[in-house]
Amino acid sequence: MRHPGLRLEILAVVLTCTAFALGFDVDERDVLWYGQDDIDDQTAMEAMMKAIDGNGAFCDLDGDFLPVCTWSGVECNSEDQVESINWSDMSTGITGGHILIEWLPRRLQNICIPDRELNGEIETVLLPPKTREVILSGNHLHGSLDCTQFPPLLEVFDVHSNLLHGPLDLTHLSTLLRILRVDDNRIHQDVVPVLLSSSISLIDVRFNQIGAFVTQKGTECTDSRIFV
Repeated sequence: MRHPGLRLEILAVVLTCTAFALGFDVDERDVLWYGQDDIDDQTAMEAMMKAIDGNGAFCDLDGDFLPVCTWSGVECNSEDQVESINWSDMSTGITGGHILIEWLPRRLQNICIPDRELNGEIETVLLPPKTREVILSGNHLHGSLDCTQFPPLLEVFDVHSNLLHGPLDLTHLSTLLRILRVDDNRIHQDVVPVLLSSSISLIDVRFNQIGAFVTQKGTECTDSRIFV
């Protein structure tokens, strides 16, 4: 079975190269989400949940998934489009499995699934375009973390206490970002490039192995908003 994220990335490469050849400037996130409007939120959420253990709370007695807007912790807008997922409550029964970022609904703004023993990678370029808050702390997420591909509206990104590694690049953070927590991961890096906007209130990188933060001018950054 092919991985859906791989299919999206292949499509992105083809479309991006074609656009560049024609002289167009293309945003990679728009390319990756090309055609996703054809996938309804029910289908997307079911595809994501099939990889997550303990999803019985969202099914009927026959084992079929209930309408997604009736799921505990899921909030929809007036058009039955998923805007928020909050599974911080242990009563949902979710424990273990994989989270597939590429199946998050396109209009999702907030996702909060902490401490659920979830595996998987966080390909930030696959986060929905309108994402404002991501809280996936206390899981078993692994792989590299690309902070240069955050959605433009992102305000909070909390993935502390996972298994993520670098390299970190903090020079192209979203302009609205207020909180970035990557503490207690497996980031080993001597020098982290950084450029902080006025919106930043906290960057927490404690309990990793990071040497220094360096500005674009090559000087060491000792900004008090960075917790090392």
